[in-house]
Order: sequence, then structure tokens, then C-alpha cells
Amino acid sequence: MLEIVFFVFISLLPSIETQTETNSMVVTYGQPLDYSEDHEVYATSFWDNCVIYCYSESSCVAAYSPASPVHCQIFGANQLQSVRRLNSSDGQLVAFKIQASYTTCPAAKEQPLANAYGTSSDSTRNYTYMINQDDPNDMWYLTYNNISKCDSGWSLFKRPKGYWCMQIFGGPSEKFNQAEAEAQCNSRTATLSGLESQEERSFVIDSATSLLGSNYPNFSAFWLSGIRKPECELDGWQDISYCNDNIEVGEIRQFTFSDTYLSTYSGMVWDYNQPDRNAAGYWQNCIQIWIREEYQVPNYDYTRNPNGAIDDAPCDEAENPYYAMRGYVCGKPAE
Repeated sequence: MLEIVFFVFISLLPSIETQTETNSMVVTYGQPLDYSEDHEVYATSFWDNCVIYCYSESSCVAAYSPASPVHCQIFGANQLQSVRRLNSSDGQLVAFKIQASYTTCPAAKEQPLANAYGTSSDSTRNYTYMINQDDPNDMWYLTYNNISKCDSGWSLFKRPKGYWCMQIFGGPSEKFNQAEAEAQCNSRTATLSGLESQEERSFVIDSATSLLGSNYPNFSAFWLSGIRKPECELDGWQDISYCNDNIEVGEIRQFTFSDTYLSTYSGMVWDYNQPDRNAAGYWQNCIQIWIREEYQVPNYDYTRNPNGAIDDAPCDEAENPYYAMRGYVCGKPAE
């Protein structure tokens, strides 16, 4: 039976908090049994500093040290598999990082780590881990799961088909046609990205607006994945049911997508009366997303044609008298 169990709550890093849970350190008595020898040793003479260091490091799962003299050992994901539960008289301290919704010590002091869990990340992966408490044998066992991660500069989105990484490229003086944009994405081992969700759509709007700067004077557009199927522009396309698909949210059947992780397309919201194919007198077979703010054209109908709506556009056009294709949205599967 553990004689003392106490919690240390540290608020140095608000960025690691979630809406309902925060990282906390559970400090108790125990000794690692099954662990990797290549774990980190942190130079400090104070146990409190050892605990705080583990809390502040995104990779840390647990910290351990003899009570005296302090020898701070830091364990990351997959470096610690089991810990023996001890009493205060054994003089062995261990601190686990867990996610918890409470901010005071639980009443059941014997069970603070039963089914506890947390997250960890290193330079290549994100992890979740579970701590299972084995009361008959006075043990804690840790198990780990990998979570997909994006390269630096890319943002991670969860899709039904898997995790997807996105990044936006361009600028206020850049211009690209669709083939150039696709080639630029390919050079980054990516492809032009579609928009699976409203979350992705908002991300693109915000990122593109930031790239263009607060004083960009005109409407602009960025390339997305999507090229109209050949049969949907040949004579007789009107007789093909999927070539007439014009739903605002859902599967856009008249286009093919290099972004093969799309499934709901719910972030791809059409402008009013779009796509309009060849209504302008020439075919517009690729997909763009509009970036337009009200200060640029105050009297424009933003209700029908909102910022972040998509439109079909000429694939070979990088600029026209009205606006320019200032960038592109790349995407690739998370690792």
C-alpha cells in the first residue's frame, strides 16, 4: 500500500492544455523495472526541478530519482514499460505525466493512476500512452500508440481516410497556373489538396490571408485539387448524369482529384451558380478557392459569394485583368 500520493499541478505551459483537460504530474513512490537504457539524464540536484523539467518537455512521459541524492532520469515514449509501486520508506520517487480534468488531488488516493493516460511527442512522432495499475502485483504498466505527424511547417487534419498534412504556398506578387502549382506540390512529395472539412477550409482562408498581407488590394485565388473529367467537357456531356452534378456540399463527381484522401468534400463550398463550365466562352476545368475580403470591394455580394468559396477556373491561367492565382494548397498523408 502506498503511504503518500500527491499531485503537482504546474501552469507554466498553457499551450499543452486542452479545452477540458490539462497535463499534470502525479508524484508517488516507485522504481522503473522494464525500461530503455538510452533514456535522458537531466542534471539537477533538486527533485522538484526534475518534475518540472518532465512537465515542460513534450517528449517526457515520466521522471524518476532516488530521494537522495537526486539523480533525475527522464523517460520518453516507448522508453518505460513498467514501474514497481513502493512505499515512502523505500526512498524512490517517480512522477508520471497524465492528462486530467481535475485540479485537486482525488479522494481515492490509492487509485490516481488507474487507467490514466497522456500524450508525448518527439521529433518524428506523436504518441498516446495508457498507464494500467496492477494492484495484486503492485505494478504500473505503460503501453504506447503512435499518432501520425506532419513535417515542420505542415498542419495535421484528421480525415475519415486517415491523417492529412496541409501547407499553403504563395504570396502577394506570386502567380501560378494549375500545372505549375501541381508541380510545386509534387516537388514537396505532396499534391494539390482538396478540402475535406470546414476546419480545413478555415485553415486555408486564414493562411492565404496571412500570406497575402493585410493590405492586399484585390480579390485573389489559390489552386486546389480537382480537374474536370474529359468526358464532362466533350460534346454530349449534358447527357452524362455526373457531369451535371452541381451540389454545393458533397461528392463533386464531374472532377477527378489528385488528393485521394478526400471522401466528404464538405469543405468545398461552391460560389453562387458555380461551377459554370464554359459559360464564359472557354472551359474552366480546374478548381480554385477565392480569397476576398470586404474592404477590397465593399459593395460586393458576399452572401452569395463568400470568402473561401470555390470556383472552376481555366487551368492554364495564372492571371487575368481581374485577379491573380497567388498560390496553391498542398497536401500529403501524415507519416
